[in-house]
Amino acid sequence: MAIYQDLVDRFGSAAGYDSVKRFVRTLRHHEPAQFDRLDFLPGEEAQVDYGQGALTRPGTTRYRKPRLFVMTLRYSRRCFRRVVWKSSKQVWAELHEQAHFHDRTRRPAGRTER
Repeated sequence: MAIYQDLVDRFGSAAGYDSVKRFVRTLRHHEPAQFDRLDFLPGEEAQVDYGQGALTRPGTTRYRKPRLFVMTLRYSRRCFRRVVWKSSKQVWAELHEQAHFHDRTRRPAGRTER
């Protein structure tokens, strides 16, 4: 009823309620768009997102833009996230290195040593 009323109120539609109902019913039964699933072996590929956050004041009166780094493993979807305040090639390389060696610096939960 709400869709029909919006069409009448906002657009002055002359279509009947049953016509709108039949049209909406056809929309509900559409199959989702097909997509190709990409399969990766463990450790084969990672996705990196790097961007700016909102201006913030971390304990000072000066506004700064944080840089947000997220590396997601494609197979397990595990993420490594960091916030940094400077952006350079050196920082970019260090973030990749930290993400790569992150699990080697601590024992992941659920694993026991033999």
